[in-house]
Amino acid sequence: MVRVERNGEAQRWWVVTPDSAVRAHVSGPTVVEVRLVLPGSTADSLRYVVAITVDGNATDWRAFTSTRDTTVRLEGVFLGDRDRIELTLPNGLHELGIALIAGHSRTMLARIRQPEQRDEESSTD
Repeated sequence: MVRVERNGEAQRWWVVTPDSAVRAHVSGPTVVEVRLVLPGSTADSLRYVVAITVDGNATDWRAFTSTRDTTVRLEGVFLGDRDRIELTLPNGLHELGIALIAGHSRTMLARIRQPEQRDEESSTD
């Protein structure tokens, strides 16, 4: 994991390469956020493809165009803008996989966002 700084706050992201997919257990509505690590300071926009698996089954492939994001910092590299993949999963716990399968860079960052689970409040009369 790496820490990316944005607006003075640190965010934790996984490093993903074509040789190392990320896997995590999730349930309910899930958002996958990805950022391409740009290979140099001169890159204006680069393309990349992300594969999503759920419970070991290929679910989705997304092609993105990444442009440099000057509002985030990770020491020693330039990062692309954030792209999002929103998933609606069936009830229960699922294994989510995130992989970089093609692109103009061999590295991207990924993180998983889920809304806080709220307990239903019971009312008494």
